[in-house]
Amino acid sequence: MYRILLTFLVIINLNAQTVSVLDSLTALPIENVNIYNIDASRYAITDRLGNFNLSVFRTSDELIFSHVSYLKKHIMASRLKKSSTVYLIPSSTTSDDVVVTDKKLKSGAQSFTEEITLTPEMKDYYLNTGDILKNKSSLFIRDYGGFGGVKTASARGLSSENTVVLFNEARINDLRTGLVDLSVIGSASIDKIYYQKNAGDDVYYPAAGGVLKIYSGGSYKGEKLSAGIKISSDKY
Repeated sequence: MYRILLTFLVIINLNAQTVSVLDSLTALPIENVNIYNIDASRYAITDRLGNFNLSVFRTSDELIFSHVSYLKKHIMASRLKKSSTVYLIPSSTTSDDVVVTDKKLKSGAQSFTEEITLTPEMKDYYLNTGDILKNKSSLFIRDYGGFGGVKTASARGLSSENTVVLFNEARINDLRTGLVDLSVIGSASIDKIYYQKNAGDDVYYPAAGGVLKIYSGGSYKGEKLSAGIKISSDKY
């Protein structure tokens, strides 16, 4: 009777033990180590001090210690004594070399994100380039007064001088102010408009506000005159 009782107390004492899991090199506690038996029917995990309790396991269980940074370890629960310690060996992971390079855009390389091809209907409906861009692009067009008012383009919350404007590949930004009045470029005189948003690394025209390219194309051979009236605040 006493022998049976003594065996029962030993089993209870074993199951109540706390086991520490440490790094075999640094002897520091390892948090979040997964401990489970062969069929994964019983499971435990170490706390921030690297400890776990054996109460969920049986003495006959073979325990598996698993952690992403360490090699797996198998050990019988019956071998774990009170205040015992389990050491895990760090795993080393190797991979192919990673080469990071910085590659500039090739000379003349362009990446347009917006393109507008003007149709005869668009040329009849919109009087100038500013009106076209205001309705057909993501550019913000600042309009300073109706038909005869100045119209400038800006992007990314920047002022208009940060956007480079090219007409048939020639830069037309004002040398003093950096602005371009898009209202003076009539819609009848152009065929295509490109807006390059990611132009900060452009080889020829780096611009924080992008590059706006306007092309006449030479497809329109005739002449067209547009006229309008602007009334001032003084009724002139």
